[in-house]
Amino acid sequence: MCLPYHHLLDHGRIWLDQEGRYVLTGEPYEIDGHNLGRFTKDMAALGLQISVKPKSESFWYPGHTFLILITRKSLAARESPPSADSGHVSWEAIEETVRQRWGGSLRYRNSRERFYGIPSPAGGHMTLEVTLRPRWCSLAVDRWRTTDRHEEPSQAWFEEHAWPVVQKAYKEKRTGYGALPGGGGSFSSASPIDRSDLLDLLIAWVDAELVWGKPADSAKNVGGATR
Repeated sequence: MCLPYHHLLDHGRIWLDQEGRYVLTGEPYEIDGHNLGRFTKDMAALGLQISVKPKSESFWYPGHTFLILITRKSLAARESPPSADSGHVSWEAIEETVRQRWGGSLRYRNSRERFYGIPSPAGGHMTLEVTLRPRWCSLAVDRWRTTDRHEEPSQAWFEEHAWPVVQKAYKEKRTGYGALPGGGGSFSSASPIDRSDLLDLLIAWVDAELVWGKPADSAKNVGGATR
C-alpha cells in the first residue's frame, strides 16, 4: 500500500504518542493534490486518517518540508469532529475543525453564511466561505493574495473528489442551479452539497488547498512587509 505513495512518505518515521499509540509521519518537500486525494481515500479504507500540517511544523526540515500525519481514526478524531453524524453538522463542529485542524478563525458571520480565515503556507490567509442550510449547503475558497493554484493538479482533484458530491446533490435537489469548482483562478465554489457530505468535503478540500500552488506575486513582500 505504501509503495505507490513513497513520495508522500518521504523521510517517513513511526512515533509513539504520549499514550503509547503509533503515529506514522511523512515529510515531503512537495505534495501533489491529486495523489494526496487518492492516498487519503486508500488510508480511510484501512481505518486511518490523514492530516497535513504546514511546513512550519515539520520536524525534518522546518519551513521546507510538509508534515503528514497518519493516525487511526479514533485518534485523529481528537483533532476534528467525526463525520459519522455529519447530516446534523453544526456551526460549532465546523468552527472547531477550522480552528484545531488549520489554525483558522471566524472573520464574518450572518444567519446562513460564515467566512473563515485560514493561514496559507505562502503567507496571508485564504478565505473559506460556508453556507449551512437544513439540506443543501455550499462551500467556496478564495485564495486571492495568498497562492495561485497550479491548474492541472487542482482541476484533476476537483473532478475526482468534489464534482461527484455536487452532481449527486444536484440530481437529488432537482431545482435551481449548481456550481462545479475549477482549478483555474483564485476562487472556486461548490453547490449544492448535501449537508451529510459537507464536513467530509470541507476537510478534504482545505487539506488539498494547503499543498497546491505557489506564492502569488501579491502575497510577496510589499514595501518590506508581508501581508
